Amino acid sequence: TLPHRGAGCPPMAYPRGGPPSPEEPMAQVKLGALCWNRAYNKQDPDEERAKIVDRGMKALETALRLDPNNFNGHLFVNLLYRQKSDLAKNAAANEKDRKKIKEFQAQADEFLKMADQEKDKALAIRKAQQQAQASSPSTGAPASGSTK
Repeated sequence: TLPHRGAGCPPMAYPRGGPPSPEEPMAQVKLGALCWNRAYNKQDPDEERAKIVDRGMKALETALRLDPNNFNGHLFVNLLYRQKSDLAKNAAANEKDRKKIKEFQAQADEFLKMADQEKDKALAIRKAQQQAQASSPSTGAPASGSTK
């Protein structure tokens, strides 16, 4: 069954009869990606978007606990941190108290730093995967993207 709207994740997140298995990293990454997509498209109020982002982060934390070198997991954590930054900026824009505005702006900046760290991890993983693929012995078939 689909989760109710207040569950903090997109209604389309469980299309096949229930939440993904907590022991399947790719299913958790997919849920994180769906949550990012929903938050990025801003079809919900910020309070609901924050719940969606948190649900996506939780799914991605599970995926990365199971598979720490999951490129897509780190990539989507990066993107969800950027959504957290956007939400903090929105909160600052709607705040009247100067002290709270500065706090929200500092949070937004910190989330962007965290996003950049995750992006760097993802790129390092991709680079290591490409180097490993390039140095592995050939099976006789041309490599993907080969011009020979």
